[in-house]
Amino acid sequence: MALNNLERYAAAVDRSVFYATLAQHPGALPLLVCVFGSSQFLADTLHRRPQALAWLLEPRTMRVWLPEDLAAELAQALGPFEGRVARMKALRRFKYRHLLRIGARDLLGDADLAVTTEELAHLADACLAEALVFTESAARVDYGAPLDPSGAETGVAVIAMGKLGGEELNYASDIDLIFVYGADGETAGGGRGRVANNEYFARVCRGVVAFLEEATEEGYAFRVDLRLRPEGRMGSIILSLPGYRDYYRDRAELWERQALVKARVAAGDLRVGARFMAEVREVVYRPGLDARIVPAIRTMKAQIDRTLEEEGSAAANVKLGRGGIREIEFLVQALQLLYAGDDAWLRERNTLKAVFRLTERGYLAPDLGRMLSEAYVHLRTVEHRLQILYEFQTHTLPSSALELGRLARRVGMPGPPAQAARAFRARHRRVTTAVHRAFRAFFAERAPAPRRRFRLPSVMALGATGSAPWGTRAPLPDAARRALEEPRPRRGAQPVRALPVGGGPARRARRAPRREPRAPHRARPRVRGRRPPDAAPHRPARAPRLARGARPAPPAQGEAGVPRRGGPGLRGRARARRAAGPIAPAQAGGGADDRRAVPPGGDDDRGLRARDDGARRGRAGGGLAPDARAARRPPRRPARRAGPVHPRGRRGAR
Repeated sequence: MALNNLERYAAAVDRSVFYATLAQHPGALPLLVCVFGSSQFLADTLHRRPQALAWLLEPRTMRVWLPEDLAAELAQALGPFEGRVARMKALRRFKYRHLLRIGARDLLGDADLAVTTEELAHLADACLAEALVFTESAARVDYGAPLDPSGAETGVAVIAMGKLGGEELNYASDIDLIFVYGADGETAGGGRGRVANNEYFARVCRGVVAFLEEATEEGYAFRVDLRLRPEGRMGSIILSLPGYRDYYRDRAELWERQALVKARVAAGDLRVGARFMAEVREVVYRPGLDARIVPAIRTMKAQIDRTLEEEGSAAANVKLGRGGIREIEFLVQALQLLYAGDDAWLRERNTLKAVFRLTERGYLAPDLGRMLSEAYVHLRTVEHRLQILYEFQTHTLPSSALELGRLARRVGMPGPPAQAARAFRARHRRVTTAVHRAFRAFFAERAPAPRRRFRLPSVMALGATGSAPWGTRAPLPDAARRALEEPRPRRGAQPVRALPVGGGPARRARRAPRREPRAPHRARPRVRGRRPPDAAPHRPARAPRLARGARPAPPAQGEAGVPRRGGPGLRGRARARRAAGPIAPAQAGGGADDRRAVPPGGDDDRGLRARDDGARRGRAGGGLAPDARAARRPPRRPARRAGPVHPRGRRGAR
């Protein structure tokens, strides 16, 4: 396609001039090859206006044009013409020349998606403003200036909606508009008399639409869509400010509120436009959360899906299909409708900018926001490459493998067409799958919450609250009674806290463990002999340590020996008991009722005395005879109520 268009262009111009241009401008040939190979529409435009190549090669041309620059050049282009048809042709020449500039910068990679869509919107604004100025000046000649009831002049404002309102226009997109005028009244009168303001401004609106849509030798300017006005096609083409206020407050549906998210004053009376935007802001962005938003948008998307399924283009449509542009826009606009009433910074018309603000505010996770931005750029780039080919409004991927490969090359996939087509399919599938997953996760229908059923409290709960025992209450259902009567290992460590009333098996309470947990470790009371009633309340002293091999001295007359710590062990004590035989209780000391003492010299002459069962296990007894203990016993204190046995053997007060 590039070679054919290049040969065609060279045949239509003076070849000597053309070759001189290629020699003087090294960037001319790459520009022509890129344009001729990517867009037949731009190639035809350059073929009809060969002098546009020299204009494109000027340094001041291939840059970003501000709205003021576009308006000034358009006024200069229309200056020599006064007739309606002549001005319409001049406006179309202006539009296609700048469309060639914007498209060439886009295809060459000099402008990204955001800059390209914004420049397309500014170009439409300039053409729209000129069409309104020309049409209204002709209407004033016929009917005079429109006046409000106070006699002051009133004007009309053009409100851009959709992609034009968001400054993200396509190459072959319609422009969505609504018209609003300041107040009802009557015109001052002109060559054709007086009319009501509503009729006057309706004539102006129809004139603007015709000025842009009519086809001439130079083509058309823009297709205009007025279906977003109140009542759609059945409604009036224009309303006053009070009319819009009453409609949006009383009768507007949710999808109309959603459409107003992208509303922007594009042309006309700026004061009327500012008042309209102030009224709309209160309708669109309401404080608090509106529970109707998500179900309503989900219903709209379901209707779109059914239409695409009937047409058989659900998978190939990059705008309305699964994981397409519309799902990203619906997700972003739903979040704005939900939260922008309380957070004014989220009131952004542009989709990419809105994704950034939602991510920065935390309404979108960083990874999700990045994914949506990259997916939106990919899908819109594919849409642009589809439309710029023939300036045809399409959103459907080609079914032919060859055409898909060519599209992939225009998108930027390297390699031959077949290889580029495979890479494009894989990337496009990843993008649409990720977008659809995010859309489905946000708009998925939640299962209705189950009805709350009365649940019986557990025995523990009734006991804690002091309620009547089970025997005085209504009988339990069979399932509940069986569950409460189960053996404890099957029921778990905790009782069943609540059981549903009705048939069916009893269910275990949530988070109740299914196994008997291990009891926490607690030291058991130490085994000891029973203390005699007259036992000494104090702990006996320890026996002093002796040098290795030394024997303990025998006790003095009338004294009991002080025992050593430790002893011969279980085996040694057993041998000593067998060798010594029974001992009289009077010689045994504390614990004689339960144990037998070892006489001195037993078990390698280590001499264990009869012990008094001290407070701690492992210590030898006190070794005092009963008469000595009675002599040394302190006065008895008043008896106190004994408490539970401490794990270490001490008794404490309760």
